[in-house]
Amino acid sequence: MRSIKHASRFSDKTVGALTGEAALEPANVLLDARKASYVARLLTQPETHPTAQLLPVTLRHGDAYAQPAEQPLEDREWAQRGNKAPKRIGQRLAKHLAQRLTKDPSGGIERTICANGVPGDHTEVVSMGTGYEVFDGELMGVASALEWALDRHLPGPIYVLLDAQNAINRLQLTKPGAGQSLTLRAHKAASQLVLSGRPVTMQWVPGHNGIEGNEQADQAAKRASVKPVGPGYEGLSLAYIRRACT
Repeated sequence: MRSIKHASRFSDKTVGALTGEAALEPANVLLDARKASYVARLLTQPETHPTAQLLPVTLRHGDAYAQPAEQPLEDREWAQRGNKAPKRIGQRLAKHLAQRLTKDPSGGIERTICANGVPGDHTEVVSMGTGYEVFDGELMGVASALEWALDRHLPGPIYVLLDAQNAINRLQLTKPGAGQSLTLRAHKAASQLVLSGRPVTMQWVPGHNGIEGNEQADQAAKRASVKPVGPGYEGLSLAYIRRACT
């Protein structure tokens, strides 16, 4: 009987007021965050995965360079203006994601594939644009450096020094997810270097600690940040999508 009396004290309060008093996140906010997280996870799946086909192709591949009749006409329901929710679940999820992004996704989103793991003084400055994260830039630097060493037949051994632990962790795995395409590029170049008798070693170094090569890389990144976006970087990376959904 006592519990009933206590419950009756709240009978005249709204759910919103009770939620505020309990310092809880509103249900709609939690649901929106869960939907965004689900879309971000779907985008990390390879094209051959059944759930990846749930999202519209115009979101996954982009339509900036699509030819007439190349993509289904009804596939852009998610991009229509207004708050009206599309009928199909994939279109609704795509619209939910697009509303959270600060950059136009028409250039496409980083793709993943099913893959198995594979046991100098040159500076290149490329602007990846606002649809990419620092994480992507670290991976691009590793892949480009290894390809550069391979193309110019530099003698081994080859050392890759990184101050980003998350990039090092990503480079150890080739599973689908953010940064997979760049990781596969790095693995391919590293494998060819090893086969040619030039072993590759990757090592973490502390950032902003006076290490000459690391400081040069930081300066190159600053120069790239004010350059026009390089070709091939008009889309969005999965790391960017993941941050936008958190």
